[in-house]
Amino acid sequence: TLVFEKKASDLISLNLMLPGINVQQLLQKICHVPVIVVIAKTGSDDKANMLLHGACDYIIKPFSNRELLARAQVQL
Repeated sequence: TLVFEKKASDLISLNLMLPGINVQQLLQKICHVPVIVVIAKTGSDDKANMLLHGACDYIIKPFSNRELLARAQVQL
């Protein structure tokens, strides 16, 4: 059982490279909460796929805390 299934969340930051987890399927399960995907890939297909599968935004590694906080504030 994942943490978000037990607790209410206002926003989720999700690493695209979670081992053993299909992020696209996971995004469909948590469609009721804004998700910012943390991504190391910079290809436009990767970014577009995350947005098309339910992510509200993405941030590319490496990133600054300030940028992540600004993106979170926009979603909240």
